[in-house]
Amino acid sequence: ASATQAALNTAAYNSVGRPGSSINNTGTETWVQIQINFARDFPAYSTVGTTGAYVSGSGNAYPYRAISQPTISQYSINNGSDLLTLQDNGLNVFRVSSQGNIYSSQNGGFYSGGADLAENYTSIEALAPGDVVQIDPVDNQSIKKSTGQYQSSLLGVVSTAPGFVAGAFTETSHPVALVGRVPVKVSTENGPIHEGDFLTSASIAGYAMRATTSGRVLGTTLESFDPSKATPCPADGAGAVTANKCGTVMMFVNLTDYQGASVDALMAEDQQGQIVGDAIIPNIDFPDIDGIVGAKQENILSFLKTLKTKQANGQAAKGGDILTNRLSAVDEVISPLIVADIIRAKTIQASKIEGLEVYTNSVKSLSDVVSGLQTQKTSAPAAAVDFSHVQFGAAQFNLNILVLGTIEAKGGLIVDGESQFNGKSTFNNLAIFMRDVTLQGNLNAQGRVTFNNDAGGSAVIKKNGTRVDVAYAKEYDLAPIVAASLTADQTILPNGTKEDLKVKEQRLLTAGYSYLVSNVTTKGFTIVLNKKATEDLQFNWSAIAIKDPNQTLGLTDSVDTTATPPAAPTTTP
Repeated sequence: ASATQAALNTAAYNSVGRPGSSINNTGTETWVQIQINFARDFPAYSTVGTTGAYVSGSGNAYPYRAISQPTISQYSINNGSDLLTLQDNGLNVFRVSSQGNIYSSQNGGFYSGGADLAENYTSIEALAPGDVVQIDPVDNQSIKKSTGQYQSSLLGVVSTAPGFVAGAFTETSHPVALVGRVPVKVSTENGPIHEGDFLTSASIAGYAMRATTSGRVLGTTLESFDPSKATPCPADGAGAVTANKCGTVMMFVNLTDYQGASVDALMAEDQQGQIVGDAIIPNIDFPDIDGIVGAKQENILSFLKTLKTKQANGQAAKGGDILTNRLSAVDEVISPLIVADIIRAKTIQASKIEGLEVYTNSVKSLSDVVSGLQTQKTSAPAAAVDFSHVQFGAAQFNLNILVLGTIEAKGGLIVDGESQFNGKSTFNNLAIFMRDVTLQGNLNAQGRVTFNNDAGGSAVIKKNGTRVDVAYAKEYDLAPIVAASLTADQTILPNGTKEDLKVKEQRLLTAGYSYLVSNVTTKGFTIVLNKKATEDLQFNWSAIAIKDPNQTLGLTDSVDTTATPPAAPTTTP
């Protein structure tokens, strides 16, 4: 005995001494080869039991017994664990073991009236044949109706008349067709359904629709949907749209991931028009791409943009995503938007390039493709390029560029390195220099020049005070030259009226104040008064830092002690 037929050639025989003896079957399928040997004992040479005598040529006589031809009348092999065994001409053709296993001969087959293979699943919902079902997210051993388009948890369709059902039957179980032919409920919410279309879940609970973009699909239709045989759609999802039709078609169940329909086929049946060769659909507004992109590609781009808008507005079904390590296309990749960190290409043709930065080693002519972009070769180190028809939000080039025309930066211009303006430069708007500015020539300011608060201000010596300290907000690199002057401003009297300015001017002049600027440093200075102030005194001051200031020394004059000092000035009130 052996577990395989081929192993019988080398297996050793086990002798069976009597009927019912075991050949050590292991309980699995066993191949048996039978060898039957006949043997018996003959009696001694005597007359007992003899049936005759044999006379030899020498005249001697010997007794002998006649033996009949041996014949096998019956034998059988029984494994002792079968519940049912059916034979044909002595050979087993069907057998049911005590463990419930079913076996047939090598020519045996299973035939049923149904056309699909199903498996029982439980559900707390009331399901009907033809319903599209998904895995119940609450219980992964149960099912429920599909509830949305392109659901990734699709499991199958509730079978109408399954040919084979796996799994135990319960009161809440339903046979779900996993493969084979089965009727399925459909909706035309994603377009008409034709023979050979892929089907996926629809927005109507338990219904399928045509699949046009990538995603999870149930299988392939074996017939076209006949709108004349349509039934009312449930008032669920797109079923509320009167233009949609519902019904039943025969489908071959084959759960798989669909890659999407042909865009040409979708455009051909789209309501906007039909595509013929490379002809442009007349009622679609195409962008002007300067002839770089062909008419057919423009058609596809316009169709995809329209489809994208419909999906955003809920007028078209959205498909799934494709995640892969590499995408290869023989002809082309067409999309309204391609997002990538890095795009490497031997040639990039475009009518417009928008971006933050451009890094390049050279700019070459594309005048035969893009009008207005011309390169003039020169022996000078800088490349002469006419950018009169090219705009950048902001650009950075790793080379010298000579611009023959005008540079207009609407978004802004940032120069990190040195910049040289050899000709006249005009700033029509506010110019802000964030760092130090060095002017090698003269500065001609025809308008006002305004400095920050470290270049000037006011300081007040309070009543009974003799000095005031002034500190700069930011320290100077060099100690500036400071000038200060006593200022008369109008004062509000205790009764709320303004003091006559002329009265205050006369009072300050006759008070005999004198003052000086002292302790000038890079951080500040001090204004010192010759005596205590009889009232608050305001001084206006200015500070200007001058590199290498001019210093002039006066001559020493002889002192005439006999000279009459000048008379004090008279003041007219």
